[in-house]
Amino acid sequence: MERIKMYIDGEWVSSSTGAYRELINPANGQVAAEAEEGTAADAKRAIAAARKAFEPGSQWRQLLPEERAEL
Repeated sequence: MERIKMYIDGEWVSSSTGAYRELINPANGQVAAEAEEGTAADAKRAIAAARKAFEPGSQWRQLLPEERAEL
């Protein structure tokens, strides 16, 4: 079964608690995958990474929208 991790600060990571949620396919009621269930701490980490990405001089800030979309 596929477990979908969170993408924070350029890497795929598990939630801080390791908790996950089953994703159910509504067509057949079966579990299609499992997704990491983020916490407030995970959200704060993601917000801090996003802020860092847009600081003056960051590589991310220098990219064109098309380049960001490709990544």
